[in-house]
Amino acid sequence: MEERTFLNLGVQEYSSVLVFSPPEHHVQKIAHMDLPKGASVSYVGDGMFDVVLIFARNQRDVSELAAAGVAVLKKTGF
Repeated sequence: MEERTFLNLGVQEYSSVLVFSPPEHHVQKIAHMDLPKGASVSYVGDGMFDVVLIFARNQRDVSELAAAGVAVLKKTGF
């Protein structure tokens, strides 16, 4: 995932971002991105988030992870 694409998902200053089930190469790319000031990325859904990004490998992932993503998304989130 390119940095520009990631930021176009709505990542702004002080955004909290949850990334569900990313492929390992995306974890490495995200770790090296220059995020906006105060933005944070988590791979564990233990809070509420401004942005939720879900990587689905199959229909089952979509069914399970979509519901989990909505559950941790702030009302004003993406």
